[in-house]
Amino acid sequence: MDLRPGDIQIVDLAQPHESKAANSASIAITVSRDLITEMISPRIDLHGIVLRGDRGAGALLADYMKSLFHRLGELDANQAPFAARATAHMIAACATATVSSVQDRSPTNALVVDRLKRYIEENLASHDLSPRSLSERFRISRTQLYRIFEPLGGVAGYIQTRRLDRAFGLLRNPFSRNRPVSDIAYSAGFSNLAHFATAFRRAFGLSPSELRAVSTMPNLRSATSAGYPRIESGYEDWVRALRRHPTHEAPTLPR
Repeated sequence: MDLRPGDIQIVDLAQPHESKAANSASIAITVSRDLITEMISPRIDLHGIVLRGDRGAGALLADYMKSLFHRLGELDANQAPFAARATAHMIAACATATVSSVQDRSPTNALVVDRLKRYIEENLASHDLSPRSLSERFRISRTQLYRIFEPLGGVAGYIQTRRLDRAFGLLRNPFSRNRPVSDIAYSAGFSNLAHFATAFRRAFGLSPSELRAVSTMPNLRSATSAGYPRIESGYEDWVRALRRHPTHEAPTLPR
């Protein structure tokens, strides 16, 4: 899923997560699990939720985060714990409001979401995969389907993101080195090569052929930036590298 400038994504660091980002500035807030679970319903799963920064609760939280960033240095040791709890309340309130406005997260509905995601994953190569086919197969209205996937970037956006991720993985797989890029694109569900190339570059910052060339470089992992190893395997390694160097500039995020 593509995040636009100003958007906020909530990530549970205890769950699998992979992200790719170009050079950019961001604000990250880490909240204690014990603290945040006091403030939300146990039925609500916030992992991966995106709050759009240009409207509603997402815009409110984005403004708060920017204000906190600029004012943080003015807080003394006695004020910091109160600010931390207030921040957790703000995150919980805005995230819960966003989830509640687009999706009923009852256990039954959560099961439907899981089934939809699993079906999409198993049928990415099918050119018939679409909002219409999903609506017909799962016997839910288009409106309900759109509401379910709104936090994930929309139905079509989610499907394209998963297809791009599959193509990305295949292009970096040494066992697929001799497969034509066109074959990989088709196997990931793309029927138009020009569209695939454009979407791939927009998502990852380089063309499919460039990714394949970079992935075969023997010294890929030894490339450095500002004295740090470039992180190639995902967000988890970036977090680990950041924790190893807490007082220095953060290591480069993977593209």
